[in-house]
Amino acid sequence: VIICCSAQKKNICSAKITALSGQIIVFNEKNSVVRSKIGMRILPSYTIVVRDKSRCALQIGSTKAVLLYGNTIVRAMSLIYDEKTMAEQTYLNLKKGKISVKIFRLMEKNGFFLVKTPAVIAGVRGTEFCAETAAGGDDIISVASGSVKIRRNIKILDDETGKAVARPLLNAISNIAENDFIQITVDQQFTVNRRQNEKFNQAIENVIEKNSERMDKIETALNSRKDSLSPEIIKKAEETLVRITGETLASVTAEQQKEKISSLTPVKINAAELPEIMEIRNYKIHTEEKIQKPADENKPAASPVLQSDDKMEKYTALVQEADRLFESRKFTESRKEYARAAAVIPEMDYPAGRIAEINRLLTQKKSEEKKQPSRPGTTLPQKSPVPETVPPPAPPADLPKKPGMLNLEFDTGAEALITGPGLKEKISTGTREIPPGVYTLEISAPGYETQFEDIIIAGGETVNKTVKLKKKITVEDIVILLDGSEFKGKIISQNENYIIIDTADGQKNIQRSGIFEIRFIGK
Repeated sequence: VIICCSAQKKNICSAKITALSGQIIVFNEKNSVVRSKIGMRILPSYTIVVRDKSRCALQIGSTKAVLLYGNTIVRAMSLIYDEKTMAEQTYLNLKKGKISVKIFRLMEKNGFFLVKTPAVIAGVRGTEFCAETAAGGDDIISVASGSVKIRRNIKILDDETGKAVARPLLNAISNIAENDFIQITVDQQFTVNRRQNEKFNQAIENVIEKNSERMDKIETALNSRKDSLSPEIIKKAEETLVRITGETLASVTAEQQKEKISSLTPVKINAAELPEIMEIRNYKIHTEEKIQKPADENKPAASPVLQSDDKMEKYTALVQEADRLFESRKFTESRKEYARAAAVIPEMDYPAGRIAEINRLLTQKKSEEKKQPSRPGTTLPQKSPVPETVPPPAPPADLPKKPGMLNLEFDTGAEALITGPGLKEKISTGTREIPPGVYTLEISAPGYETQFEDIIIAGGETVNKTVKLKKKITVEDIVILLDGSEFKGKIISQNENYIIIDTADGQKNIQRSGIFEIRFIGK
């Protein structure tokens, strides 16, 4: 994570295609196909698709060269040039395939060159290396000169997951990631398994999702009942939020300790004999005069190669229709079109990013609708309306604290433990008096996931809580539907029409026609 706090002037670093052969397709920041030719300028958010038996060479600034090989997809995430410090900052996302990189001289102190693969983030300041997403499921970094610093790709930090994470927790996870790295040098090769990294990310997401839900409940209760809660209870609720954040960080740290990337060992190779290294070493930096200037580089492509590529044409048409629906705020319809586009070319990350954004917007819309009061003329029943100009009377401060009531229901055979100010004991189902305060319920049963519920008890109020435990399962598969929803568990049966997955909420029978993606993360 790089944070620039100064007000220095920054421009887009010059990046151009210097050589190409075969089928090279370029998508601009609007995900439209643009003409690919020698001299074409590559801008941030551009995606380069190199088809089978094709090649493409990029020159970034005056010091960096990148060769892209067949069946490769690369997106330019960041291309920055700082005029004051003369530092170049480059960030490439290798979605698929293989690239080789040569940096001709050590970059300035504030400069960097990052390559992200599905499993790792590789950062350098001056070196020759090769990065590959191998077909066997491994991401491989090979170094011929200099050194490369590698850490895991943690999706919550490095990808657009569409999930909101509290800033203190995000900063803490960032520190964990930056402190767990390995540095490989000349004639070393480092491999990280993508499936293992996916399991690592899933474990982190499960921890954060579980505790984020607890934090959201407390924050919602505070926001909706703040006027009726005493300062003491509000303080305890805020302390509970801090405690949950600490527990979440401890759980994430524990997962990271299980899969420390720094505990892995690179292997010895003769990097100079790798064909990709031999090729990049022969690359010569081109001056501006030697690079052909393109005429109207953003003109829509009309070459015979692109017109005959049915898959690319279908993808482009679907994305354009999805973008149109998105701009018209028809989010449900546009999500379906983005999902269809993703099914045509799964390696393209634009549709997945849009789907994540749509899911976030729809969730936000539902949340806002719940908060809105009923409009005049609705037929919803009203409960003893109070004139808006007359606020409810506040209780006198010197009155003794009245107890609250907790009405608790949970599954037969489970046990419940309540912990709070001056109280820690097992309780059963039913209604009982509880002193005002912030409490944590821990409900557990053999074969089920232990569930934690944080509740706020105010004097004279009754809190109704029903807890439904989820069956304890090992997540090996994730089925993602076209509407963005997902089921996590283990696929136990499937045929050409249906998939049956065993989840924490029971077995789900899912039609294949409604499935967007299936992720296999188990061994």
